[in-house]
Amino acid sequence: MTNSAAYLARAGTPRLPNGTNADGLFDLWEHYLSAGGDSVHAAAADIKRVKAFLHHIDTLVAAMRSVLWRRRLFVSTDLLGDILFESLSEPDPLLAVFRRLKANEATARVTLLFPLRGFGIRGAGLGPLTGEFVSFVDARRGYAFTPQTNNLQRTLQFVNSTTRRLGVHATANLSDLEHVLRSRGARWLERNPLLMVSIASASGFFYEQEFLQLGQLKTVAGALVMISRFDPAAGGQVGSIFSSRSLNNWQTLDTNHYLMLSRRSRRSTDMEVQPVPVHSRREVLELTDLNIEFSPSSIDGTSTLARNAFRAVNDVFDGYLANRFSDDRRHYPAGRVYAKWLESLSYFRRSVRDEGSWESVVGLATAFEMLLTDRYARGTAGLLSQRVKRLLLRQHDRAALAAAVERVYFARNAAVHTGQLDTRDVLEAQRAYVLCFIAVSRRRGRIPPSGSGVAQALAGL
Repeated sequence: MTNSAAYLARAGTPRLPNGTNADGLFDLWEHYLSAGGDSVHAAAADIKRVKAFLHHIDTLVAAMRSVLWRRRLFVSTDLLGDILFESLSEPDPLLAVFRRLKANEATARVTLLFPLRGFGIRGAGLGPLTGEFVSFVDARRGYAFTPQTNNLQRTLQFVNSTTRRLGVHATANLSDLEHVLRSRGARWLERNPLLMVSIASASGFFYEQEFLQLGQLKTVAGALVMISRFDPAAGGQVGSIFSSRSLNNWQTLDTNHYLMLSRRSRRSTDMEVQPVPVHSRREVLELTDLNIEFSPSSIDGTSTLARNAFRAVNDVFDGYLANRFSDDRRHYPAGRVYAKWLESLSYFRRSVRDEGSWESVVGLATAFEMLLTDRYARGTAGLLSQRVKRLLLRQHDRAALAAAVERVYFARNAAVHTGQLDTRDVLEAQRAYVLCFIAVSRRRGRIPPSGSGVAQALAGL
């Protein structure tokens, strides 16, 4: 990285064939791609210099991106490159980039507002009739939710009160939400439960940061689903009486946008309500189809399970960001391990979303395989059972949990090969998965440098 900074300081900005300076990196890339190998447009030496210049820009951007993303400051690669290019005349271009990001609030806090489906809060079903407003905010973990409001004014109340607690000090007007509802057909603003997630993000255009924004959503959705498995009423076929999932619920599946909420400008307290088209439609719809129900008290910050679940999913996501996008290739194997664990968590969520279905069994068995095995081999059911026992060594009912996992794996084989469906042990095995995921995240420091044999190393067999 130091060599790259020194090169840029020494080389200066390459000129275009007409003798002018490039206005930005795009001009240089366009020059390089169009003139490569064409002596009419540029000499070979000029092309070589531009190529070297772009290489060192990319090296520095990768290093800065790694530093920022590890701290959950999601500044896009293109934006970092543009700011670095504009800062090359400074004595220390890298320091100038970070100063500009801070001064211009390029990584200002924003909140994302998503519609949920299948989500319920016990005792809140009569809220729209009684006028009682129910919501839950966890400012420390950066999320909040509310059941369907069935009233745009109540939605506005939730947005304004919650965004401030999540770090966005701005106020939206009713006309802002009305415009989104009418122009985008966003009936979910009134009809669906709402989940708000806080992030620090900046990009040059739509979708550039979507996978990071959805990654933040994955951590919250994953933790909530984990916690729901230990609710006393989990796994029941009938929702609790007066739940918002079963009363006054006219939720819609028509979700084409989610909202990004931020301050309109540094000196303004007006909120910018920006509808973001759903690009990764399948992933967004899956992430927001939670199919869980509980009381807010079950995710209170004093709950040991809630603390452990949120810590586990955040540690895994942080490990993914730090290693998968590191400027040091030696971290890439660990990055693949964390990516595999996140994918395992996705299969676990599917087992809850389709509770009592074929996918609840197959998805859960797949989640265990991705979390606790390194490769396909015969005798997987027994191996999973043994590793569950090892990871849950201090759990008083670890034998029963391990047996449930083994039976679910056999049920998966039966469902796939014979079509017979047995979901009796799914809830118990889901609880085992939650505890194993927490245990694995705590042992992440033991991941081998090669990224192979991880499950064996962490479980000890």
